[in-house]
Amino acid sequence: MKPNMWKETCLFCKEIVHLFLYWIAHRMPLSNRIWIFGSWFGETYNDNSKYIFEYVNANLPDITAVWLSRKKDIVLNVRRRGYKAYCFYSLSGIWYALRAGVAIFCVGYTADLPGFCISNSKKLIQLWHGIGTKKIGVMNTKQKDTNKKIYPYIQNPYLTKIILRLSKILFNSTATKINHLVYKLELFQNYTFFPTLSPSTKKMAVESFNLPNEKVIITGSPRNDGLFGNKFIITGKISKIIEDVHNSNGFIGFYMPTHRQEGGEEMLKVINDNLRSCQKMLEEKNIYLFVKLHQFHQSESSSEHFKNIIYVSSQDLNDDIYPFLPKTDFLITDYSTIYIDYLLVNKPVVFLNYDLERYTALDRELFFPYEEVTPGPKVSSWEQLIPTLSKQLKKDNYKKQRQKMKEFFHTYPDGNSSRRIAEKIYNSFITASPKPRTLSAWMKARFASEARRAK
Repeated sequence: MKPNMWKETCLFCKEIVHLFLYWIAHRMPLSNRIWIFGSWFGETYNDNSKYIFEYVNANLPDITAVWLSRKKDIVLNVRRRGYKAYCFYSLSGIWYALRAGVAIFCVGYTADLPGFCISNSKKLIQLWHGIGTKKIGVMNTKQKDTNKKIYPYIQNPYLTKIILRLSKILFNSTATKINHLVYKLELFQNYTFFPTLSPSTKKMAVESFNLPNEKVIITGSPRNDGLFGNKFIITGKISKIIEDVHNSNGFIGFYMPTHRQEGGEEMLKVINDNLRSCQKMLEEKNIYLFVKLHQFHQSESSSEHFKNIIYVSSQDLNDDIYPFLPKTDFLITDYSTIYIDYLLVNKPVVFLNYDLERYTALDRELFFPYEEVTPGPKVSSWEQLIPTLSKQLKKDNYKKQRQKMKEFFHTYPDGNSSRRIAEKIYNSFITASPKPRTLSAWMKARFASEARRAK
């Protein structure tokens, strides 16, 4: 397919801007008291980044916490909550991205935040978005290039040569392809801290990202703070549905499958075709299912409606499912790491693994033995899903196994993970460090240094 010349020209101009910003980033003085946050390709306000962002705003008044996003509606939403937020390409967004000494994200720096504003001295805190059974990082040999979603690459060979030549002039280093420019790479070895759940997941993180032991810190996952107590009040139609089901002595829970082929394989049709036959039994057992697709499948839609099966979007959940999970009675999943978080809720989990062999062949291999770390019944056919779930709701046979796996995966089951991570960053880079110079003071010092060398 022949590249669109207008699109190619726009990409070329953007690459020029990115390269110069990257050049500036390497010369910009950083402030460790400015922390920037982002999540899921800069397109959401959720996950681990959200929880620690709100903790920092509430508890560290001397830190300037800034949320950066590609979407204007996300920025406005965060501002309505009383926080500082800017778009990636706004002047303020670029300014804070260049000046921030600390960057906090949950997918990747070049995806969640303006990657072209990175520098060697910026502290990179990789919170990640779910560490558990599936292989990740360098161990995931089936990984798709999700950065293409954020950085479509120039195809025109002449424009490519210009960009690569400019990169050589600015940085005195040779890149062979546009998509291999430094600011587009996930340089795992440059992560300052990689918070994780327990010694078992620490081992996984070290091997998955080739990280030194000291960079992987056991703190718990910030988003799991939303599972404890009444820190986060839930409202809206989902809350009302849960209340109504419980008032009728019914059961309600989430079915949350992980993605297939990074969203490249349609999930909704498969789910509809199979759950359709479950509707009658769900009514008989007074069981209701919330179906929440992975973020990669959120664009899929269906006109089909079921009485006991309710499809929910991120918007229905105010972009955050975690405060809703403790209110449910069960979880159905497959290979998603959501079940590891749900262990803290201590309610039945059913594993619908109808395509296990195909999944491990085409999508992801597993780090831990699946049978050993999944404390719940494994259902390989849709026909057995509701009967198996109904039995578990009547008699929970997996309490001991869940407790064992909870201890295996969670060192800190207490809802204070955001505090531990924020304190680790603060004590490492703020407490012992002098107050940073202002930009004007830095510029005066730099000009003075240049003048002395000239003499």
